[in-house]
Amino acid sequence: MFSNRDDERQYKIFIQVSNTGAWEYYLADGSLWFSAEYFLMLGRDIKDFVPFSAASLQTCWIDFMNPEDYDKATDSFRSFLSNEKATVYENHFRLKHANGSWVWILSRGMKASSVENEPYDKIIGTHINITDFKEEEIRRRRYEKQLMQSQKMELLGALAGGIAHDFKNIITGILNYTQLGLKNSEESSTSEKYFRQIQKAGIRGDELAKQILSYSRNDEPGFQIQNPFVIIEEVAAFLQPVIPYNVSLEVINRNTGPVLCNPSQIYQLIMNLCSNAIHAIDEKSGKITIVTDTLSVREKTTVQGKDLAKGEYLVIQVSDTGCGITKESIATIFQPFYTTKAKHLGTGLGLSIVNNIIKKHRALITVQSEVGKGSEFKVYFPIKK
Repeated sequence: MFSNRDDERQYKIFIQVSNTGAWEYYLADGSLWFSAEYFLMLGRDIKDFVPFSAASLQTCWIDFMNPEDYDKATDSFRSFLSNEKATVYENHFRLKHANGSWVWILSRGMKASSVENEPYDKIIGTHINITDFKEEEIRRRRYEKQLMQSQKMELLGALAGGIAHDFKNIITGILNYTQLGLKNSEESSTSEKYFRQIQKAGIRGDELAKQILSYSRNDEPGFQIQNPFVIIEEVAAFLQPVIPYNVSLEVINRNTGPVLCNPSQIYQLIMNLCSNAIHAIDEKSGKITIVTDTLSVREKTTVQGKDLAKGEYLVIQVSDTGCGITKESIATIFQPFYTTKAKHLGTGLGLSIVNNIIKKHRALITVQSEVGKGSEFKVYFPIKK
């Protein structure tokens, strides 16, 4: 390989100083040679491996390969070997460190000959540890994604503010005509009952418009003492006539009392959770159950990995017998614009809004689900005495 001992000595010094792992692949038998530095960057000792053997490609490279990178890395190397015109090889992949972590490797190589002026019979290459660079790249991409999401939400807020303003004007007209309808309806008549429901829905719509306008201006929501079960009953009364015939709705109040909350946001939270449940049930027969209860936590604990401080909590549980959520999806369902529904069925903002309401109330939400059996959302609101 070297014309004299000085060349070999200088080559070894260069490899050591640059912290670069060297390798050679021999076309005749498919064997590999690696320098000691190649193994050191993987936390391993060259003495534990046998170079120049037919098994060295497997034991010294493939066995260390991250399964996610295997196909791309091996296909790239095979393609380089089979391409007569290609002279330079470059690829990056992850190899397993002795401590179990993954090391990002930049692999480069070129075709070479063991004898001058003879056809190439081997590939000479290097491995460079680029883990720090790749991790920084991943962090940068994550930041760029978060920035884009923030800009998207800012744009959505401005758009929502404009829509809410027009929506509020429409609601005002509906409420005015509803008031006229009530004046011309007999007391306790069916028409009065219907107009009262329209009025309640209109008032909630007006509050929602105000809330969206407040959100677009980044205003803080107004809080007051109220029993959330009263709001839940309003949601149920609104949903009962409009939910699909194949879906039943049951509301159970076990033990509740007033909490400090924003009533309009609690209404929106329950509506979004119920809407999500209706979509989960889809066309099959199913049931949505809303249960309210109180919980006393005597010492700090964790619920599904989330801290629950000592104190009294109002717990709202919304469960359904729908399609369920996969474990992979549970980690992302609260992200803005995330949805598994068809485009015409949802925007992916419902659970994101729920999560935002939870944060503003300093509450906590948990999710339990099993594919094919249904889901259960539990919201823990702190009761301040």
